[in-house]
Amino acid sequence: MNGPPSRLSETFGERDGRLIFAFAVHDHQPVGNFPEVVARVHERAYAPFFEVVKRHPCVKFSLHISGALLEWMESEAPDAVTAIREMVAEGQCEILTGTYYEALAPVAPEHDVKSSIVAYAAKLANVFGAETGGMWLAERVYEPHLPSILADANVRYTALDDWHFRTAGIAPDELDRPWLAEHQGATVTACPISERLRYSVPFAPAGEVIGYLRELYEAGARMACLADDGEKFGEWPGTHKLCYEDGWLDAFFAALADNGDWLRVTTLGEAVAAVPAAGPAYLPATSYREMTRWALPTETQRRLERLGPDFAASDLVTGGGFRSFFQKYAEVNFFHKRVQEVSRRLEEVDDRPDMQADRIRRHLWRAEANDAYWHGVFGGFYLPHLRRGVKNELVRAEEMLDHYLGTSASEQIGDLDADGVAEITLKNENVVAVLTAQGLAAVEFTRRSPPAVLTDVPARRPEPYHDKLVALEDGGDGAPKTIHAPHRVKESGLENYLIYDRHPKRLFLERLFEGDADAEAYAREDAAEFVPFSWGRPVRDAGGWRVRGALNARPRATVEVDKKIALSERGLALNYLFSTKLSKPTILGIELTLNIRSESPGHAFLRSRGEFGCNDVFAAPEETAFVIADRLAEWEITLTLEPAYALWHAPIYTVNRSECGFEKVYQGSSFFFWRRQPEGDSSFESSIALKVS
Repeated sequence: MNGPPSRLSETFGERDGRLIFAFAVHDHQPVGNFPEVVARVHERAYAPFFEVVKRHPCVKFSLHISGALLEWMESEAPDAVTAIREMVAEGQCEILTGTYYEALAPVAPEHDVKSSIVAYAAKLANVFGAETGGMWLAERVYEPHLPSILADANVRYTALDDWHFRTAGIAPDELDRPWLAEHQGATVTACPISERLRYSVPFAPAGEVIGYLRELYEAGARMACLADDGEKFGEWPGTHKLCYEDGWLDAFFAALADNGDWLRVTTLGEAVAAVPAAGPAYLPATSYREMTRWALPTETQRRLERLGPDFAASDLVTGGGFRSFFQKYAEVNFFHKRVQEVSRRLEEVDDRPDMQADRIRRHLWRAEANDAYWHGVFGGFYLPHLRRGVKNELVRAEEMLDHYLGTSASEQIGDLDADGVAEITLKNENVVAVLTAQGLAAVEFTRRSPPAVLTDVPARRPEPYHDKLVALEDGGDGAPKTIHAPHRVKESGLENYLIYDRHPKRLFLERLFEGDADAEAYAREDAAEFVPFSWGRPVRDAGGWRVRGALNARPRATVEVDKKIALSERGLALNYLFSTKLSKPTILGIELTLNIRSESPGHAFLRSRGEFGCNDVFAAPEETAFVIADRLAEWEITLTLEPAYALWHAPIYTVNRSECGFEKVYQGSSFFFWRRQPEGDSSFESSIALKVS
C-alpha cells in the first residue's frame, strides 16, 4: 500500500449530533498575472475576508493559498500572512497544501506532482507553523489513478465536488459524508462539495443559506461541505459591495455562530475526523460540472444547449474529462507535451551533482501552472499574459537543462505532441524552432534569452458562447449573480471580430489566393483560397531540412514547391523553388503569425519604406527588407527577402467570455508576404532570412 497508514484519531473522531459544516476557501492567482491585478484582488477580496473572519473566531475554516500568490503576499502583504498565522495558531484556520503553483495533479508529470506537493507542504509549515494533512486539488480535476499519487505525497484528505460522486452513480442522499477514493490499495478521503452551496454563497441571502443547512440537519444529514474560490468574496462582479459594504459576510458568519446548538463549523480535517467515511468511491475522470461542459467540443455543447437546461443538468450528461481540452485546443496539447518532454529529461539526470536541478525544477513547476491549459468562464488559454507566464518558465527550464547537459545545439525528430505527425526540434544557443513534418512550418519559434515564444498565437475558432453574443443587461435589480449567469458585452461591435481561421497559426505557412484578394479580405478570412498544400516526407539536406509539396486544384491551378529550411545563429533561413501552372493570375505567399504583446502603434510596428502600427489591417508595397518590432517584449525581427514581396497585415483578435463579460483580446498579428503569379506556366526561386534580436 502506498502512503502512510491512517491514525485512529484521524479516522474515528467525535461527532456530537450537530450538522458538520466543513468550510474551505481557495485563494489563487496565476503565474504570469499582472501584479496590479493581484494587488487589486487582494485589496477587494482576500484582505477584507481575513479581516471579517478573524472577527468571528467560532467560524473555523480551511485555507489554501497557491504558491504564486503566497510568494506575492510574503513580499507585498506581510500583514495578511501574519493574520493567517495567528488564526492558525488559535485553531481557527487550517492550511491546505497543493501542487506548488497549481499544476493539475492528474495530468502533470507524476514526479513533479509529488515533489511539488511535498515541497509546498514544507513551505507552508515554515510560513504558518503547522503541518498539512489536506490538499486543495487544482480545479478539482480528478482521474482514477490520483489517490496513489496523493498518498505517496502524504496527502490524507481533500475536497471534490458532489458532481464527481454523482457521475459515479452515488445517490445524492449519500453525499453527506466523506468517501474513500482508492487506487491500488492507496486511499485519500474526499469530502463532497455541495454544488447548491457553491451557487448560493454569497449570492443568496444569508438567512436562506442557513435555512438550507437547517433542512439538511432536520433530514438527518451528517455533513455539508462548501469549498470554493476566495475571489467570490469580493472580486467577482458585484460581490465586494455585497460582502463588505452591504455586510453579507459578517451576517453569514454571525448566523453560523448563532446556530451553534445544531450547526458546527469545522475545517476539512476536523470534518473527516468526525464523520466516518462511507467506503470506497470509484470516481471517473472529471472535474466540477461546469468544467466538464467547457471541455466538450463546441458543436457538442451547442447540441446540449438545444436539448434544454433540464437535460443538461441531469446526471446522465457527464461532460468531458480535462484531457478533452488537449483534443479541443491543439496548442494546449503541444505545450503540455513540451513540458512533459523537458520534465522527463530532467528526471533522467536530476541526481547529477553538477546540476542545479532544484532551480530547473522550480521553473518547471511554474510552467505546469494550470491556468493557461484550458478555457471556460475562467481559464487562461485565450489570455496572452498567462500563456506567456508559463511558456517563459519552460524556456528558462529548458535553457538551463540544455546548458548543463551540453545539448544547447541539438536536433531531435519524433512525434512530440502525440498527434500522429512528427516534429523536428532544432536548437542552438540563441533560438529553438519546432517544425511540423507537414510542410516544415514552425509550430514553435523561441528566443531563449530573454525568453520569448514568438509563435504563441492561438487559432481563432468557434466557441459556444459566440452564439449568444448580444448586448446583455443587468436584469434590472443590479444584484450580483453567480459568474455562470449571462454577462454583459464590454464593448459594442464584438460580433465583427468573430473571425475563424482556416489554418493553424504558424511561421512560414504557404497559401494561395484568387487574384482579386486584398488585405481586407485576407484579414476577414473570406478571401477565395485554393485547397491547402499537400506535402511529402521531409529529408535532411545539407545543414537543414527539405520537403516537396504540391497544390492541385486542376484545371484552375497547380503549384509545386521545393522548400528548404535551416536554423541560423539567431533565426531561420529558407529557400524556395515555386513552379506554377495557372488559369488566371493568383496571389502566392507565405504567412508568419507572431505573438506581439500589444497592438498599440507605440508598442508594436512594422517598418519598411514607412512605419505601420499593428492595430490596423494594412498593405505594404513590395520590399526586400522588413522589420517587425515588439517594444514591450523587447524583440525585433528582421526579414530579408529575395526577390521583393508585398505584405498584408491582419491583427488577430479573439472574442472571449470571462467572469466580467464578453471582450476582445489581441493575440498577435499575421504577416502575409506575397507575390502575384501570372496566368500560364512560371517559376521563381526565393530566399527568406529571419533574424531575431
